[in-house]
Amino acid sequence: MAEVDGSTQTEQDTLDLHKLNTDPCEEKERVQINNTSHASSTTPPLSKTQLKKRKKYEQLQEQYKAKKLKQKEQKVQTRAKRAEEKKIFLETRTPEQIAEFEERRNKAKMDLKQQKEDRNTRLTEVYANPRAQPIVCIDCSFNDKMTSKEMTSLAHQLSYCYSHNSKSEKPLCLAISSLQGELLTHFQRYSGSDKWRIIKDQEHFTKIFPGPETIVYLSADSPNTLTSLEAGTVYVLGGLVDRNRYKNISLQEAQKYGVRTAKLPLDKVKLESSPVFTVNHVFEVLVRFYETNDWQEAFDKVVPKRKKKEQDDQEADDDEAPPLDDQVIQK
Repeated sequence: MAEVDGSTQTEQDTLDLHKLNTDPCEEKERVQINNTSHASSTTPPLSKTQLKKRKKYEQLQEQYKAKKLKQKEQKVQTRAKRAEEKKIFLETRTPEQIAEFEERRNKAKMDLKQQKEDRNTRLTEVYANPRAQPIVCIDCSFNDKMTSKEMTSLAHQLSYCYSHNSKSEKPLCLAISSLQGELLTHFQRYSGSDKWRIIKDQEHFTKIFPGPETIVYLSADSPNTLTSLEAGTVYVLGGLVDRNRYKNISLQEAQKYGVRTAKLPLDKVKLESSPVFTVNHVFEVLVRFYETNDWQEAFDKVVPKRKKKEQDDQEADDDEAPPLDDQVIQK
């Protein structure tokens, strides 16, 4: 009986020693793993729809990886091809021709560097005093009305807006309001987006730019027509990709906050289809107009050809030329 008690005491001592030598963090992690395993065992099985969505997501991920791999291989092949072409070029040219080529290349590099510096200088001046020029704010408070795919598309359009503005000889002050949630996640995927020269905020545009008298919400349903861009005025664009599901939503948003509304002067362009443009197209029209002060030229440079009416060969003849139908232009 004493031997049994002794062995029991020895086992107890071993257990106590094991507890002393056990890291508390490891013990906590083991408990968490056990809890997770227990939770996963009680998780209800996925429905057929959920399984289909997961399978589709996995397929898209595989396609994306294959696409990135193919692009990487193409870059390697392009570099190798250029290196080979340069080698052949240098072998078949005289020293004078090579020197002339190097001079032209260096000049092109310097010109490109100067253009970048000039662009940065213009943007610095714009954002040093935003109210010194018109401000265009993209209202991104419609996340609940868009699918994930549509938010991805909107983030892409926002990147186009930044690109157009940064390359402009006369940039506007670009702002993005209510940038949050899934849209912000898509937006941050663009390389360098955290360093873009824009005003971006999670707050609503009415909080960023107080004073409804200085705000004009652009809407195709507005009874007012935009004729000019005024310094210090905030022109708001509805940041929404909805495939025309929502009607009058921009006008309703403007009325909700008691701000003025206006529409683009679409009488300057003949449209074949709907007068609803993408966010980046509207923004580029405004940038072009700010540069040239000519709506006609702005529309001609920006509006896609698929939206324009085909020019008839006999349009010069007033009797045969089709009249401009207001029903085509306005909703």
